[in-house]
Amino acid sequence: MGIVSTILTDVNAWLNSKPIQDNIRFLKDGLENAEGMTSNGYVMKITKRAEVHIYMPRENATADLQKIWHNKLDGIHPKIKFEIHMLEDYIK
Repeated sequence: MGIVSTILTDVNAWLNSKPIQDNIRFLKDGLENAEGMTSNGYVMKITKRAEVHIYMPRENATADLQKIWHNKLDGIHPKIKFEIHMLEDYIK
């Protein structure tokens, strides 16, 4: 599972950032490599599904914006699930 926070509202700008591209590539590699992948000296295997949890400020996470983001993100890989959360729900 990947966890990221963002203030960006443009899903394409978010996807074009190197850290996000690296994270998605890492998850794709893990899903497609039956032998697993090595990170920090550990071999990890993703056997069923990967998730990316995206946290953004409430004022950015409108229903329309979430729909736009899901329409784009859901086509990236069939086994990577993207969830969008409002940051304020987790920070008190």
